Amino acid sequence: EDPVDGSVIVLLATDAPFDARQLGRLARRAQNGLARTGVPTDHGSGEFVLAISTATPRHRRDGRWLRPWFRAVADVV
Repeated sequence: EDPVDGSVIVLLATDAPFDARQLGRLARRAQNGLARTGVPTDHGSGEFVLAISTATPRHRRDGRWLRPWFRAVADVV
């Protein structure tokens, strides 16, 4: 049988002080978590990820500092 087309909606919420750019980077890692669960993606599917922070962004830290957060996103998704 042909699989039914569908979408997955993921909401990532944190109280870590991420800015919009960093939240976008985290949101893109949600696909890693979906892949771990075996969620199929096909022509008709469209995954939506919304990432929000309840904290006021502080200084920007990128690079290695974000690596544990990327792993955490994949783990929780």
